[in-house]
Amino acid sequence: MNRAAAALFFAPILFATSAFGTGFGLREFSPSGLGMAYAGGAADGHFASAIFSNPALIGGVDTFDIASGATAILTNTDADYSAKTAAGTVVAGNGKPDGFVTKAVIPDLAVRYRLTDKLTIGLSENMPWGMVSKYSNDFVGRYYATKSEIQTRNITVAAAYQVLPELSIGGGVQIQFVKAALGKAIDFGTIGYKYGFGTTPGKNDGFGMMTANDWGFGYTLGILWKATDKLSIGASYRSRIAHTVHGNEKYTWDAAGVAKYLNAHYTLFTNTGVKAVLDTPAVATFSAKYKIDDRWSVGATADWTGWYSFQNILAVSSNPAQSSDLNLMDWKPSLMGSLGAEYRPNADWSFRLGTAYDATPTRTKTRIPGIPDTSRIWLTSGVGYRWDDNVDLSLAYAYMFMGHADFNQQVTGTGNSARGTLTGTSNLAVHLVGLELDYKL
Repeated sequence: MNRAAAALFFAPILFATSAFGTGFGLREFSPSGLGMAYAGGAADGHFASAIFSNPALIGGVDTFDIASGATAILTNTDADYSAKTAAGTVVAGNGKPDGFVTKAVIPDLAVRYRLTDKLTIGLSENMPWGMVSKYSNDFVGRYYATKSEIQTRNITVAAAYQVLPELSIGGGVQIQFVKAALGKAIDFGTIGYKYGFGTTPGKNDGFGMMTANDWGFGYTLGILWKATDKLSIGASYRSRIAHTVHGNEKYTWDAAGVAKYLNAHYTLFTNTGVKAVLDTPAVATFSAKYKIDDRWSVGATADWTGWYSFQNILAVSSNPAQSSDLNLMDWKPSLMGSLGAEYRPNADWSFRLGTAYDATPTRTKTRIPGIPDTSRIWLTSGVGYRWDDNVDLSLAYAYMFMGHADFNQQVTGTGNSARGTLTGTSNLAVHLVGLELDYKL
């Protein structure tokens, strides 16, 4: 491997890895595919970056190729909230936060190598799930969230086999690392008020923070059928990956001494170990790409994400005196559909357009400020340039039109008895800018 290829291989480790997506899913694995809103992505193996969407596309390599890219996620967020404590009093503080969803750069890497006329192998490394949101300690929804972070790193090792000239199959193993951090304020003012400490609800806060991580394993399967010289159809499935994250929970006590008293007499609010189930969902994808002529091609993709695996976050403390912390999510499976077109005026240039509808898995009554998600419409564009016989460059831009995300968390809701009530609306705008370099032998 020459220096250029080596640089491509190691470049992704230089980027930060925090982000925001539908639910906490990220689709930023291929800047070249982003230009068409990933339409036809699981049926088009022209570039190595597409192999994460379908391992059967590994067979599209002649000898060896590598793709390295990054997508910047540029977010603008603001919200309008009101809240009441569990005692029914108004929570004072910042009810109009902004900038709470962090900006990020998401790297991606993919490599393919042909072993025989029919057998190829490949590797991809990316971040399919992740998000980070942060609020100030005086946020009125602080009893629900001050910090929410989920990050993953996925390595997929796979192979493809050409069963027939027009039919290829692929499969492989996913190796996934996940880390999570969940922080929120604790209303010791209400706790002390109820037990006669003379404190004021919403005025004597402490804070809790859980950090944990885990390794998990799954699989991926795919098929590619070249139905005609012009039409290709691809389908794939990425399995759910089960995680039980282990880590620590740490507390900052209130100045009034409520937490100190409860710790001394009941061993509550002690820094200790914690664990939680945090599964990442299965994804099924279907794509078709049709070549109209030498210049024009069109594509379509539909995918399903099985968010039913994400029903709650239950943090179980190693301290038997400390009750578990339950966050009811109640997410539903979601669908995304996209359409796109590519125009090639000559052998060196290509221009791409796409649109997509991406449905949220969240519900108003269980939506949390840590994941202020809503459905969105994508508009995307991209340009590709063939530098020489070995190198291609792709640049893409996308904008997401997002509706209001409404919140209606009630104190009577599951797990909310100490958090109180939180209602309101958040607004989000997202720009994506992706760059990819492809090198082949």
